[in-house]
Amino acid sequence: MIGSHSASAQDAYAEATPSKPAYTLDYIVRGDFFQGLLQGDEEAWTRARQNIEARLEESADDGEALAWHGSMLIADAGDAFLEGDEARGIELWTRGHELMDRGVTLDGGTVNTLIPRGVTLMQVHQYEIDSDRAAHMLDTAVDDLSASLEFLSRVWENQSPHAQGMLLLMLADAREQRAQLDQQRSHALRQRVVNELPGTTFAARARAAMADARPAAVPNADQQAAAPANKEAVLSTWLMGVIRMDDTEERVAASLLSDLEMGLGGNDAAWSRAGAILDGIEGNAAPAMLGLSGFYRVMQSGRLFEAARFQEAIPMWRSGMASLEDLAASHPNSRSARACRATTYLMVHMHERDPSRAREMLQAAKVDTTDVAQWLNGEMADPSLRAGAALASGLVLQAQEDEQAALAQFKAAADVGPRSLAGRLAASMSR
Repeated sequence: MIGSHSASAQDAYAEATPSKPAYTLDYIVRGDFFQGLLQGDEEAWTRARQNIEARLEESADDGEALAWHGSMLIADAGDAFLEGDEARGIELWTRGHELMDRGVTLDGGTVNTLIPRGVTLMQVHQYEIDSDRAAHMLDTAVDDLSASLEFLSRVWENQSPHAQGMLLLMLADAREQRAQLDQQRSHALRQRVVNELPGTTFAARARAAMADARPAAVPNADQQAAAPANKEAVLSTWLMGVIRMDDTEERVAASLLSDLEMGLGGNDAAWSRAGAILDGIEGNAAPAMLGLSGFYRVMQSGRLFEAARFQEAIPMWRSGMASLEDLAASHPNSRSARACRATTYLMVHMHERDPSRAREMLQAAKVDTTDVAQWLNGEMADPSLRAGAALASGLVLQAQEDEQAALAQFKAAADVGPRSLAGRLAASMSR
């Protein structure tokens, strides 16, 4: 959010909206709101709710209070979905959007309502299963934040550096997300042409356009340098490489590892083939297979969450997490099991709503990656695997906000495997 609990922020709002009291509701609640939302502080969340509801008791048509209340209801909807109460989640989600829109209308579209709505829509549009509705939400977020920037430019010198930086970055992020969504929708339309009009010149044109828009394949280092690597893709490639090296008895089929790698890259058929195998494994299977099963379940739960299939996603998330913990405890010397847990936690810790649990996940990933890295170095593994281990360690340290140690790991990854995907990604992150 823009502003902070400071005199300069208070004065900025007072000057920007002279018809409002000096202490706007935004000034009163936003600190508690985001402390509760992002840090899981229940007391702060309760204070924010009480202040919002008190304002609405004074005036049921207070636009600012309605906008904040709507944003809070959407956050409540997320909790309801996670608890498996889909009906309540949908009700809160719908009501929250209605209140934010009504608040903006009643307030006349000032920063006091545009920013709460814009930030909220930027964060939650990805959970809207209707693609047109999601696009509209993101368009609204960009418009709200753009209008807020234009409005505050009149009193820009009165805004704190934090307020200025946050608003500019939020708007930049929203515009970037909209560009990505537009690209996805364009791809979907061209794919329809290919599927529905095969053999026509339209299909040929669609294929050519998709080929131009798609990142080039990376068969060699020179071509790879032109395509930035995705952290999740690099981590999953590293995980499969560790398992291939650790699985000396060949208890994990090469085709399974290939299907998992392709599935994580977006090949749904390969992902389904891998799932059919991993869903059926028994508890006495090899640690590598059990680790991959836990990894698969957590990754699959993410896809279910994105599709709003919460009743299926929640138990799958929990069982996958529990199996990874149990496996690490029962097979502490299995490099495959430890790599599965570390990779999973690195990919999903940011989605854990309990801050203490998220910290525990990162600490476990830190121990796992350190041990796996020592093993890889001792075995003189392929440079790409050693670079991947250093990259993973750096990502853990970065998430723990130990920037200096993270940079050292990124540099080590770039030095040991300069031509590998992990090494190049690490090099870009150490600049």
